[in-house]
Amino acid sequence: MSTTLTVAVVQQPAWPDKAQSLSASEEGIRSAAKQGAQLVLLQELHATHYFCQFEDPALFDLAEPLDGPTGQHLAALAKELDPTAIGWDPNDDGEEKSRQKDAWTVIQRAHGVANGLPVLVANRVGFEADHSGVGDGIQFWGGSFVCGPQGELLAHAGEETEQLVVQLDMARSENTRRIWPYLRDRRVDAYGDLTRRYRD
Repeated sequence: MSTTLTVAVVQQPAWPDKAQSLSASEEGIRSAAKQGAQLVLLQELHATHYFCQFEDPALFDLAEPLDGPTGQHLAALAKELDPTAIGWDPNDDGEEKSRQKDAWTVIQRAHGVANGLPVLVANRVGFEADHSGVGDGIQFWGGSFVCGPQGELLAHAGEETEQLVVQLDMARSENTRRIWPYLRDRRVDAYGDLTRRYRD
């Protein structure tokens, strides 16, 4: 049994048209598969614009069941090949944009450290207008990445459409967990108060 896994992250813009977005996702998946990816991660809400900018009950109509058209298309693609989005308010200044992006990256990397596991993070790119007219829209910063179990960056995308392909050593997580035994040394017996709203 192989102890490595080749993973990929597809970073792309999205369009209001699901077919156009899904076509771009498929192109990225196929490109990653040609480079040997066995596991491919897409960004959240990859099939449409990032609708979380405003409230519109009609947007619930975008939802599909897991075995809906998008799920079926991606499942068929996976069978053939065998293999969460953050952005800026255009009104934020450069320092604020940098702080937000740095915090987002650190939080994701920290999940790898805390759990002794590699983390794959896919973000979208491009500008998407706020069709409600309430805001000015969002400029998505990209910055998708893959980090190892100690939070080290193994691959990091820029601000344009890109696929990252990384070969992960599956044994490295076990070795890291032995050296940094955060999970082994947890005191789950002391977690009782975490389930309570107030501690008396």
